[in-house]
Amino acid sequence: FNQELFGAPTTLPWGLQIDPASANFPPGMAPGTLFHPTFLYESLWNLAGVALLLALDKRFRFRRGMLFWLYVAYYTLGRVWIEMLRTDDAEMVSLFGVPARLNVWTSLLLFVAALVIFAVLARRRRTPADESLYLDGRAPEAAAAATGGAVAGEKTPAADGTGAPADGAAGGSGPAGAGAAPGDGVNNSEISPKNPVTAVSTESGRANLAGTSTEADKAPESGSAHRERARHRDMKKK
Repeated sequence: FNQELFGAPTTLPWGLQIDPASANFPPGMAPGTLFHPTFLYESLWNLAGVALLLALDKRFRFRRGMLFWLYVAYYTLGRVWIEMLRTDDAEMVSLFGVPARLNVWTSLLLFVAALVIFAVLARRRRTPADESLYLDGRAPEAAAAATGGAVAGEKTPAADGTGAPADGAAGGSGPAGAGAAPGDGVNNSEISPKNPVTAVSTESGRANLAGTSTEADKAPESGSAHRERARHRDMKKK
């Protein structure tokens, strides 16, 4: 669309036509001259590289970093070829008596460096960290150990039933359970009708021991029911 950064003249059927009135049209060229669409070449090169690199990684399971440097080598190799097709003005650099565009020498340097780093990584032994999706020391287990927290999904002592009972539980050391033995019965309705803690009276306890009552097996009665039962017992005594 910008009619710029195209390549040298070509007679290929996919050649790019540039408007002769454009400031980017090469001087001295005849109108209707076709040019290499270098940006199209680079796009196709990149798409082919995606498919190739993913296929190689699936086949060889590259360790961390290897796939990146293989991409650098692949991309710069194509960039050398594409840069050599272009005819627009660019900074020229001569190395070893060979003049070339600066981007060509930069791509060649990165290509060689990428191959060297790729070879070094390939010679190293694989470690469990290479199979992990997390950076070193960033796995959930390592993070939990560093902060002293529990790993997600791990049960706490209270959750798995192995923890000590809470204060105030039956047989515990809290005020509600201090000195209380199983089976001790206190008629709380006679002591304080507002006391929410209910227990079986002494008479009910003796009846239960004789097997003549099942009051202890029933659900705790309300305070008003306790007071009514106490009133009936007082009337019987009188």
